[in-house]
Amino acid sequence: MADIKEEQLKQVEELLFAGRKIEAIKLVREITGMGLKEAKEFVDQHAAHLHEAYPHKMPASKSGCGAASLIFLTVSLSLVGLYFAC
Repeated sequence: MADIKEEQLKQVEELLFAGRKIEAIKLVREITGMGLKEAKEFVDQHAAHLHEAYPHKMPASKSGCGAASLIFLTVSLSLVGLYFAC
């Protein structure tokens, strides 16, 4: 693991449990002096570990939200178009 003390790692974990990944990356960069890519990889790996160890504490993934919103918008606009076409 990087040069992170246990207390500092707990701060990173608290941010991840709260769904504040960007802030966790910023904190890791501040603590270790890592570059953005390295800090993101570290946080991603640690988040994956936490998700396995504490799935009930980790926030739900938001990966499908964008696609679901796009589908909803498309269907809504189609229905509006059909309404005005009649």
